[in-house]
Amino acid sequence: MMILDVKKLNGLKEYTGTAEFTFEPEAALIDIPYVSFDGNAVARISYEIFEDGAVEVKGDVSYRLKGLCSRCLKETATDVKSRVDAVFLTEDNGEDYAYDGNKIDLSELFKDTIVFGMPGVLSCGDGCKGVPDGTEALTADDEGVEKAD
Repeated sequence: MMILDVKKLNGLKEYTGTAEFTFEPEAALIDIPYVSFDGNAVARISYEIFEDGAVEVKGDVSYRLKGLCSRCLKETATDVKSRVDAVFLTEDNGEDYAYDGNKIDLSELFKDTIVFGMPGVLSCGDGCKGVPDGTEALTADDEGVEKAD
């Protein structure tokens, strides 16, 4: 579990600090065809607890994606690091994360960080030549392909 025990930290007068969590990300978070997570994700955060009970969490979530290049279908992998920057409040204001004033489950924050930081495609690199038979994948600049306005 990825829990920040605010009540305990307040009792210890540890109003600021750091934490690291290693977890297996859910495969359903990936929407790139033929791509999967390669190992665990790691979240490194710092936190600050304020007098009103608000908790600010900052840091990053790092993970590795592996699979087929979305353009040429070669096996490839890439490391992804997404920024975490959130506030947890003891009341739900519709914008920030809410918690009960005692413990914060960081799971939802880390899932959101992965989803919003996920690249749209997996690429083998800037030198990708396109599909393996030597033809280039069509782009919006190619003849016969209409650009969306």
